[in-house]
Amino acid sequence: MRLKFGLKIIGNNEQLLSDSIKFVDTDMFDYIELLIPPTFNLSNKILNKISKIKLILHCPHENYGVDIGRKEKREFTIKMIKKSLQWMEKTNAIYLIIHCGTGNIEVAKENLKLFKDYKDLILLENMPMIGLNGEICLGYNAKSFRDLNVLNFGLCFDIGHAIKSSISLGVGYRDIILEFMQFNPRIFHISDGKFDKEIDEHLNIGEGEYDFEFINKIIRKSSSDMITLETPRNNNIDINEDLKNLEKLKNLLVDRKSITPYFSCFYYQRRTKE
Repeated sequence: MRLKFGLKIIGNNEQLLSDSIKFVDTDMFDYIELLIPPTFNLSNKILNKISKIKLILHCPHENYGVDIGRKEKREFTIKMIKKSLQWMEKTNAIYLIIHCGTGNIEVAKENLKLFKDYKDLILLENMPMIGLNGEICLGYNAKSFRDLNVLNFGLCFDIGHAIKSSISLGVGYRDIILEFMQFNPRIFHISDGKFDKEIDEHLNIGEGEYDFEFINKIIRKSSSDMITLETPRNNNIDINEDLKNLEKLKNLLVDRKSITPYFSCFYYQRRTKE
């Protein structure tokens, strides 16, 4: 199975988005996962380009005031999900990812019921147990995800989130990962991280302690081949950092004999100077 790798972009930077599209359908990236901020908009020029590639949209999350489990944020959350679905239609995106959120599971279920007609398009992303501000999240292990997901939306499986939950719960991270695999993830999110911190990190590949040999085995036994790279980008000018992380990740997840040769990460730097 040839793994397909996705590049994560936050949507309002049109120059970065335009430059990144050039790397899709090459031996580098196969798709873009585009996070849509509340102020998201696209020029017709970029819209025309992006509608021709494989695209996944990511609904704005807790950092943008969107949270399916918070009653006080319900109106804004519903508005943002509807807006994201409209952008799906405009861009020909294949999935919309929504965080399981925080707060009350019954509130989250009621909000999700409004979108039951889109359950083939919407993927719920599992969460770490403890959020960035110490809040308890929803969908942090298999039971929590199952209780929330009564309408059987698909799963976007963030492996790092699952590992962070295992630290909070004091259980083996492999057990939590294996439990989540019963939901047949359609997309994986991958970054690196430490085993002594329960708060989400999203480190560069190789800067943490995650067992990529185990992760590789898990992914290759699944029916999904889509992996979104969720490592840090310290600037919004280019994707050189992403390309370096991609090269490291491919070396960890793909047998060297099966890798199709591709340009190094420095190709982007040279081309932009020409």
